[in-house]
Amino acid sequence: AEEVQRNFPEAVFSPRIERDPKFVEASSFGKALYEYDLSSPGAWDYLLFTREVLRDVRKQVGAQVV
Repeated sequence: AEEVQRNFPEAVFSPRIERDPKFVEASSFGKALYEYDLSSPGAWDYLLFTREVLRDVRKQVGAQVV
């Protein structure tokens, strides 16, 4: 990940999605992580990542960022 960041900084989003045991737990119960434990670090990592992706897309199409 560090090498990709170093070589392609413009192509890497800043939020990193770290390993979280809650991913496996949620899956074993047949639930999305947000349904299983919205307060887990992994859920927050994905929320921050999604937010950054949406900002990037909106910027590319000239839409106002919310």
